[in-house]
Parts: sequence; structure tokens; C-alpha cells
Amino acid sequence: MFAPALLISAVLAQPVPGSWGGYVSGWTPSPTYTAPFRQLDPVPGRRPVNTVNTQAQQLYVLSQLQAQSAFLSQQKDVERQREREADALAAQQRLAAQQDALLAQQQAAQAQLFAQQQLLAAQQQQLLAQQQRDAELARARAEEDRAALAKKELELKERELAAREAERVELARAEASKPREKGPDIHRWVDADGVVHYSTRPPR
Repeated sequence: MFAPALLISAVLAQPVPGSWGGYVSGWTPSPTYTAPFRQLDPVPGRRPVNTVNTQAQQLYVLSQLQAQSAFLSQQKDVERQREREADALAAQQRLAAQQDALLAQQQAAQAQLFAQQQLLAAQQQQLLAQQQRDAELARARAEEDRAALAKKELELKERELAAREAERVELARAEASKPREKGPDIHRWVDADGVVHYSTRPPR
């Protein structure tokens, strides 16, 4: 991987005028360009080097290297774009997960609050029922106390009446048992008109 890069950098150090025709045509040098390669001296007994063919091969290799470099750069751009898209997707997924967790927490908090409200309502109902039972029990006890007090008052009145009646009977008995004294004399007389009179005083 590093060898093509070094070769590309070495070749690109000497810019070649021309135009880029895409991945198919490659790099097309300018027609007026003359390669800076010097003519090698022919070796005795060997064929002379064809400078034109060598220059064309070098240009072809250069175009291929440049095409490969452009393709690799494009691939890196595509990979970086994919990485950015993957990072953005991961960030969206993390955000969605955080939102789901927050929503779940909110729902759990609402459910807990609703359960606490229901529990509080049930406790309030129980307290109200207990207060009603206590009030009814207090009213019943008050009625019992009033009934007992009325009964006691009635018993006191009955005992008082009984005591008075017993005292009256005792007094009557005492009066009946006393010896009777002789009362004054009763005089009877008839007046001139024939009317009968009774008096403790004698007639005159």
C-alpha cells in the first residue's frame, strides 16, 4: 500500500501537462509535451531504445497511478461519508434510546404517582368511614347516656313520690292512732219559720 503512494508522490513531483479523461481514458498528456527523459546511448550489439514507446509507457503508468490514486481518494471519501453516516445513525439511535428511557421513566413516575394517589384516596376513604363509625358510636353512647340519665331521674322521682306517699300514709296512720277529743256541743233548734238550725252556740 505504501509503495504505490511513494511512487505516486515521486511521479507527481514532476507535473505533466495534459487533461484527465476519466477512469477509462486516463490522463492524456498535452500534444506539445516532451518527456524529460534523455536518450540513452545505444549499447553495442543491442537494439537502440525506442524513446517514444518508453515515454508512452511512462505516461500510461502515470495515468494508471493517477487514476488509482483518484479511485483510492474517492474510496476514502466514500468510506469517510459512510463513517459519518454511521456515526450520525448511531447518534440518532442513542438519542432515540435516551428518549425512550426518558419516556419510560416518565411513565413509571406517572404510574407511581397514580398508585400513590389511589392509596391516598383509599386511606382517606378508610379515615372517613372510621370517622363516621366513631360519630355513630358517639351518638349511640350519648343516646345511652341520656336514656340512663332519664331513667335515673325517673327512678329518683318515683322514689321521691314513694317517700312522700309513705310519709303521708304514716302521718295518716299517726292521726288515726291519736285519741279523739270531744268537740264542742252541737245545738239544734227551729226558728219561728220552722227552719232547723245547727250551731255550737246555744240559741238565744
